[in-house]
Amino acid sequence: MADRLGSILKFPVVHLDEVHWRPNWVETPRDEFREQIQEFTSTNDNWVIDGNYRSAVGDITLSLATTVVWMDPPFILYFPRLILRTFSRSLGWGPPCSPGCRENFRKFLTWGEESVLWWAWTHHLPKRVFYCRQMQTDDAHSERKWVRLEGRGSQSREWLSRIESFSKAS
Repeated sequence: MADRLGSILKFPVVHLDEVHWRPNWVETPRDEFREQIQEFTSTNDNWVIDGNYRSAVGDITLSLATTVVWMDPPFILYFPRLILRTFSRSLGWGPPCSPGCRENFRKFLTWGEESVLWWAWTHHLPKRVFYCRQMQTDDAHSERKWVRLEGRGSQSREWLSRIESFSKAS
């Protein structure tokens, strides 16, 4: 989605997972991570950022964003897709979230803090509640616009198509 949007708008794209994760799942130090995102946003007039990392860089990205596209699929759609993607990546069938960070099949089967499935299971609802509130607050008090796409492929395709048509008309 981010790459397609960046291509349509001719904006540079950064994937936060690729900045945050170094090979073998080594985290970029927080200060360095923030510095890289600050550099990206300050050297580009327009940009697309894929990812969240609100606690680490949200003060940078959200304060500068004119539009936030929130991919908010229902859990019943999201979780099976995550299982399939994680399983595929653990077998080397799909691209990693960051170069050199192959999903670990053992972690795929383990239920705990290192499991992306555990994280999704325990964080989906609290994150959803938080972003619903954030969206309502911004709608009332900010120039920032929110676009909430609820995870059905046709909705995302239609939105991107409208952006593409608008971009060509400009």
